[in-house]
Amino acid sequence: MITGINTLSVIAIRKEPSDKSEMVSQLLFGEMYLVIEKNDKWLYIETIFDRYRGYIDAKHFVNANDKEYYNYINSLTLINSDLFSIIINLKSHTRQYIPAGSNIPEIKRLHNTFFIGNENFKIKKCNLTKPYKKDRNFIINTAKRFLNTPYLWGGRTFMGIDCSGFTQLVYKISGFSLPRDAYLQAQAGTNISSVEKASAGDLLFFKNNEEKIVHVGIYMGKNQIIHSSGMVKIEKVDDTGIWNNAINNYSHKLVSIKSFI
Repeated sequence: MITGINTLSVIAIRKEPSDKSEMVSQLLFGEMYLVIEKNDKWLYIETIFDRYRGYIDAKHFVNANDKEYYNYINSLTLINSDLFSIIINLKSHTRQYIPAGSNIPEIKRLHNTFFIGNENFKIKKCNLTKPYKKDRNFIINTAKRFLNTPYLWGGRTFMGIDCSGFTQLVYKISGFSLPRDAYLQAQAGTNISSVEKASAGDLLFFKNNEEKIVHVGIYMGKNQIIHSSGMVKIEKVDDTGIWNNAINNYSHKLVSIKSFI
């Protein structure tokens, strides 16, 4: 199967093969994918990180070599932990801004450069972390850096992010691999019986009137949650759900709590 890698800052993944179709997720810089089907304009792909499927513009395809694939699946790449970082494409001599969660392959320390395929990049400004840090304080501190990021369906960057994209991205920077959607994230982890017994960094899941899981956020401790709803914000939470001061009522109904540490 053909393997691709993203060399752009971010690529939209769409539900259908059309520019007018809704964006369901995004590929960040350095993330890889498998090509399931292709035509002249669209590729139907499956992301390697979270096995998410959708369509990307065929013009964005860059073939990944065997070494890049091996390093990626074995978590040998570094993760950009800054909200955005600057790299220079040494071939085109252009500046590029890459978002938090981007994957950076092996760096040539002497010149601070790295290769993706035939493209050579130089790191201008980038704070990199190693995968599998798995620290609760690191999770919370990372999450708070996204405060006031606007909500965007399918988004996974500081320019716009949805609820499960937010939790997935924060966890990725912190060394965890989570599924893309909230209901899939809720199927993983270890059950926690109540908010009182939850620890900072645990995920809280919420249901709609049809009993479907439609929302997720990160517990901060002391009955506070940080989540993306309208924008990334901090609100009060208890065993009933999220309390919204603006409406003087609960905005989301709690259904489960999961720990991943």
